[in-house]
Amino acid sequence: MRTRIVDVDDAELFVTVDGSGPPILLLRQDPELARRLAFWATVVGLDLRGHGQSAARAGAEMSARAMARDALDVMGDLGCERFTVVGHGLGAAVALCLATEYPAAVIRLALVEAAWPAPAPAMPMLVTPETRPAELSRAVLELMGLTGFTDNG
Repeated sequence: MRTRIVDVDDAELFVTVDGSGPPILLLRQDPELARRLAFWATVVGLDLRGHGQSAARAGAEMSARAMARDALDVMGDLGCERFTVVGHGLGAAVALCLATEYPAAVIRLALVEAAWPAPAPAMPMLVTPETRPAELSRAVLELMGLTGFTDNG
């Protein structure tokens, strides 16, 4: 796994990159999920500005829109123009913003433990908070149309 710091307008973002294949952006670092997906894909993990090992400068905008721009900048810096996005928790809000603001960049979108405004829309649950990393990685790979894999966990 490679790590790097990407400097954007008003933040320094901690990024991990592992594996090879179609790009997947994880908007919340999840080492177990990244390890499993890296067998089939290039997995980019991003700590959102002000979270984890990423830093936000004083006065930095902390909106989902700003974090979505960060994510697009990071993926562009890595040469990825189109990619799958997996957003978890706050990362789900950022992923949804990324997909709506930059639809040409987002091929597929998976939201995990996303907060929905009441009343929540009726939608099938791909994963739940109890989903284990092996099940989540399988669900993401199936979303990408990658089948016939075995669990390398």
